[in-house]
Amino acid sequence: MEVLQDYQRCSGQLVTISKSCFLSHGKSSPQLVSRVRKLMGFMHKSFPIKYLGCPLFVGRKLKSYFSDIIDSVGGHIQWGARWLSFGACIVPINSVQASLPRMCLPKEASGVGFRSLRSISIAFACKLWWRFRQKSLLWAQFMHARYCQTMHPNQVSFKASSSTSWKHMLSIRGVVEYFLLWDLSNGSCSFWRDNWTGMGPLAWKFPTLASSALVGEFWLGDHWNLPLLRQIVPPEICALAGCTFLATGKSSDSPLWPF
Repeated sequence: MEVLQDYQRCSGQLVTISKSCFLSHGKSSPQLVSRVRKLMGFMHKSFPIKYLGCPLFVGRKLKSYFSDIIDSVGGHIQWGARWLSFGACIVPINSVQASLPRMCLPKEASGVGFRSLRSISIAFACKLWWRFRQKSLLWAQFMHARYCQTMHPNQVSFKASSSTSWKHMLSIRGVVEYFLLWDLSNGSCSFWRDNWTGMGPLAWKFPTLASSALVGEFWLGDHWNLPLLRQIVPPEICALAGCTFLATGKSSDSPLWPF
């Protein structure tokens, strides 16, 4: 309650208790729900509920959650008691679709200057993959343990049963990995599946040669074991490795964003 009181004092906005509610986990005990209700004075509601006209729910999507939205949209495309014909529906749809690209153009190019929602979505997915590959956050460690386990992130295949966030991250993996350049320190990153060369994961270019080898396995002290490299990788990779700076140390290799 102190947080709500601070918010009211700082913003000048009051919380309307009669219009407010709190939600709890389905397994919350009745005693806990009753205690929160008495403490806050808010009514208790269960999922699913509506917020700003959209359903809030836990678990899988059900058609029944969106029935009111479907009915509302349907009411807008009716003419009297009759539905618009197929041809009549096409006209407003085409009009909206044709205007959307122009609306995202800058004003100097006769646009409105709106940001593309698709571009924003892709940018957020790229940031998620970057945070995931850093593995410094608890969220990233959880995602790695759930979806990768003993596999390298670039080995994991797409599964229909995966979460929406993970699917979205996998959809941009092939783009982001080319920009993640690994800073070599103790040689702990994957030789074939991490982008330490600057030309992307080598396993994507030479899938038949890929293995679980680490970069450090191709080192001799503070320099590359070129005779071993020549036995395993193509000549162009050997030449590229010879130009790669090795800052040998005790810390783990880490991804860098070179831009």
